[in-house]
Amino acid sequence: MSPDERASLVDIPENFPSSVSFRECHAKDCIYTTEWYWQTFGGQEFASLLQEAFSRNYSLSQSAARILQAKARAEGVASEQFPSLAVGIGGSRSRIETGATILSTGFRPEGKSLQNSFSLNNSLSYEIDLWQKIASGVHAAEYRIEKSYADDHAQHLVVADALFRAIMDLKSAQQLESLVQNQIHVSRTLLELMELRFSLGQSTALDVFDQRSLLASLEAQLPPVLLQQTTARHEIAVLLGLPPENSEHLDISPDYPSLPKFDNIPAPADLIALRPDLQSQLLELQASEFDVAEAVAARFPQLSLGFNYNFSTSDIDNLFPNSFISGVANVLTTLIEGGSRLGASHLQKAELLEQSSRFAERFIISMQEVEDVLHAERRQNELLEAIQAQQLAAEATYTESRSRYLNGATDYIRVLHALQNKQSIERSEVAERKNLLLVRNRLYLAFGGKFLRKNESRHSPVPTTLVEAKLSEFLNDDSDILYCAINTVKNSHDSFESY
Repeated sequence: MSPDERASLVDIPENFPSSVSFRECHAKDCIYTTEWYWQTFGGQEFASLLQEAFSRNYSLSQSAARILQAKARAEGVASEQFPSLAVGIGGSRSRIETGATILSTGFRPEGKSLQNSFSLNNSLSYEIDLWQKIASGVHAAEYRIEKSYADDHAQHLVVADALFRAIMDLKSAQQLESLVQNQIHVSRTLLELMELRFSLGQSTALDVFDQRSLLASLEAQLPPVLLQQTTARHEIAVLLGLPPENSEHLDISPDYPSLPKFDNIPAPADLIALRPDLQSQLLELQASEFDVAEAVAARFPQLSLGFNYNFSTSDIDNLFPNSFISGVANVLTTLIEGGSRLGASHLQKAELLEQSSRFAERFIISMQEVEDVLHAERRQNELLEAIQAQQLAAEATYTESRSRYLNGATDYIRVLHALQNKQSIERSEVAERKNLLLVRNRLYLAFGGKFLRKNESRHSPVPTTLVEAKLSEFLNDDSDILYCAINTVKNSHDSFESY
């Protein structure tokens, strides 16, 4: 395929435009080593809770059951590759009574006889897979087993995302509770001073009422914060497979985890090797190709071989000497079927077209997700810098306005506004720091939950699992992964003309 033809399929950038400030590390330039992102990000607290969730979460148990279902379906399909042997054993006993009039007097002598019948039937049948119909079904089932593993990987990331969000919500609520309590304490102290100044005639009743209003507004912020803590604890407990009432035993620190440096941005083509949702779509696409092949093969004649070995006798002692052997080869084809099989093959082809378009769409969306989250982290850092500058200005404004009020140079409303602004910025800073951590979590998820490091020694560690081995093979291969995937999509379109 020429470069122009390849570009006509999907326009794939060599890198992410918004990642220019990061150090690039491509598969052809270095060797990737990978680790789960929670081993580096989120702290030990998150990692330990996540391991507990992986072992007890019910949605992951369902995902594991779906893997077993896919394997069971594959076993059923694979069984058609082997001969089928049927054995039947039968036995019967009959009593026959006869009577006939032989004299004019009407005499009828009685007669009876007993007859035994024993049989042993063996039937061996085998379908010769001339058109690879059975083999195509087996390959499709095998790809769907791999797809179930990719879906399980994706479900693990869903649980990790939900748990991280719940933990950050809890930490944020804990920090907000402490901050609001401190702000309430400050406002209450100012109210006492204001009431004292009012009793001395140094302030007005309006100043006292304004301070009381500020104190009441701060106290009104506590119930939602406490509710956020409770719901976050309940969510964590459910993700850990525990009833909500067990959430009070969770000991989670209010401190936010540190934000590690993220300087290895994979190329867009590497997303197929990293993201389980793309792997799942690609595996389903490959399975659909074999579904088409199976549907097309079903339109051709079927060749089956049969072998029968039957034993029959009236005396069980002579069962095996009396035998009958037969062999037969059958060619079965449907002459008139109203186009049902042709329609079935067309249906599979249309479903393959849908899968190929779905994969291409999913890949483009995955690139959008990476771009969005890279921009989001950059803007979030800028927002935090602006909030910190705001904080310094608000602190200076409050200090100056309070000093001028105590010297009688301004009224208390200026102090009140400065205090409200300062306290609001403090609460906003807690929330935005949490949002920055959530954005970074989204970034790791956008890259399939893997934290990529550059291995300067250029010796990859020995993979410990089949998934790690495949991932290492994908990432360290000099071939263009995305080109192979998109070429698969194109071949699936072109292959329709051959059927």
